[in-house]
Amino acid sequence: RFALAVALREAGRLGEATSVLEEVVKPDPQFARAWYTLGLAYSAARRPDVALDALARSESLDPRNPQAAYAEAIILAREHRTREARVAVRRALQIAPDYREAAELLRMLQRNLGQGLPARDRPDDEEGS
Repeated sequence: RFALAVALREAGRLGEATSVLEEVVKPDPQFARAWYTLGLAYSAARRPDVALDALARSESLDPRNPQAAYAEAIILAREHRTREARVAVRRALQIAPDYREAAELLRMLQRNLGQGLPARDRPDDEEGS
């Protein structure tokens, strides 16, 4: 069933993919890859809150997979939650320091953080970037 869900997601049949993936994780809630794929499907279906929940579940089950943290960062950035996106992408880079896409996203987030805000409202760089 998992392979079917992946094929459905890749074919753009997001509603069907999410239904199948939800069925996959019910009896096997420890299936980190299914939670990750479900998070991607929810994200593609423009359901960021449930996507973030699914990706967080995946990350908690498989904390050595940087893709879940990176996917969270992408969603958070799209939602203009830049500080949270930076934290997520840094988690990905802690796991995989050579993760090129994550490093590029972090650079973009650092460049854009605070743009358009009055100086008094700009976030400080408490995380040392």
